[in-house]
Amino acid sequence: DYFLILASYFLSMFTDPGSPPPTYHRPPLDTSSPADRALLSSLPFIHLLRERSNHVHTISASSDCLRDLRYCKHCISYKPDRSHHCRQCSRCVLKMDHHCAFIANCVGFYNHKFFVLFLIVSWIGCVSAVLAGVQPFQHALKHTVAVPQQHQAQQQQQLPQAHQPTAGAPSTAVAMSASSLEAPMVIAGFVMCSSLALALSVFVPFHVYLVSKGRTTIEMFEFTDPRRVSFAEQYDLGCGRNWRQVFGESWWTWPFPIRASVPGDGLAFPVASELRMRSQYERLTATQTDAQPRSATTGGVDRVTLDSLDDII
Repeated sequence: DYFLILASYFLSMFTDPGSPPPTYHRPPLDTSSPADRALLSSLPFIHLLRERSNHVHTISASSDCLRDLRYCKHCISYKPDRSHHCRQCSRCVLKMDHHCAFIANCVGFYNHKFFVLFLIVSWIGCVSAVLAGVQPFQHALKHTVAVPQQHQAQQQQQLPQAHQPTAGAPSTAVAMSASSLEAPMVIAGFVMCSSLALALSVFVPFHVYLVSKGRTTIEMFEFTDPRRVSFAEQYDLGCGRNWRQVFGESWWTWPFPIRASVPGDGLAFPVASELRMRSQYERLTATQTDAQPRSATTGGVDRVTLDSLDDII
């Protein structure tokens, strides 16, 4: 457990959380549409609009896609969704969760798993240390109360014989000194582990909840703005998929501080509407295929299915 704590801590500290590459949304060399050329003079990253639109050739200057552009005035460049500028790091961070002073690093796309794993294993370690240290803590408390009384009684007994030291007798002062140092260390360690366990009992459930909901700490504050609620909710793919987005597709690697099979590159993320539409389309297609013969005009999909899909969209 202590190896996992140290490994997760140092990996979360020294792993780069990720930043948008310098070539992210580089402007195209030429354009074929007059509307694109007009936009290019005022908006260099015109192909970002193409990526945001379902109709590549029908984009105009009045397109609603312009409101979806996210621009960082500090980095003087466009940034992908879920990326934010960190003032402490002086750069944009991919899927930024927050800047953690304890690890002196941002928690982002590439070290999110290490940070959450560090919180979980640290909480388990602190709770285990507290449970194992209850009896030593009680013994240390009794010892700190009993030792001064015993020491005073021994001093009174040895006072008349102070001028006659016994050769070869064990030094009670050394024994008392050793035991008096051990008790404060046990008490201090127990209080420290208890305090950390209590603090982590708040942070661990909070971050477990965020991972289960597919959100970051910054996106949690999106719910204070009614206009941003739909944006924050769109990345909730379900509890299982959300954990795989952070810890990887292979569940057996989750307890270990390795970042294996984590999908994506931090520039784009799947949204719930796409998965829901795909699953509903596949279900409707399978239902219509089993219930009715294939339609030659729609390539095997009945017109009722397409109408239902339009309603979904």
